[in-house]
Amino acid sequence: MSLRTWTGPLHGGIVILGGGLSGLSLAAHLAATRARPGPVLVVDDAARDITAASWASWTRRTALLDSAATEMFDRMHVYAGGHDRTLALGHYRYRVVHGAALVAAVRRLTDPVPDVGSVTGHVVDVDDADRPLVTLDDGRELRPDWV
Repeated sequence: MSLRTWTGPLHGGIVILGGGLSGLSLAAHLAATRARPGPVLVVDDAARDITAASWASWTRRTALLDSAATEMFDRMHVYAGGHDRTLALGHYRYRVVHGAALVAAVRRLTDPVPDVGSVTGHVVDVDDADRPLVTLDDGRELRPDWV
């Protein structure tokens, strides 16, 4: 798992299911805000090595995890119909994020925050009847306020 191992209580706060790009990004954004309703816990089964993954996206403004972008392009080269052309992207940027850089950027934001961490486990059930209940394959039960 890419975040600090959680040793606190398994109730209250927010549980994020999955430690991929979206889960880690959400954890970083929650760590950066003071208005968290309790601890933030990322649950991931560690089946995939996130440091070996990459993502790409378009952006036109700066963002919290910009330091994770390992490549950024302000133009693109297009080949179509036997012709090729370089197009300026104007205010937009096409950025590439590699997993290792994402993990490092997220850790810089989450490590100083004592109530953000992770648990390795496989989610087998989520019941959100009265209060959310997340059950892991080893029998652990998480009772967050938010999933």
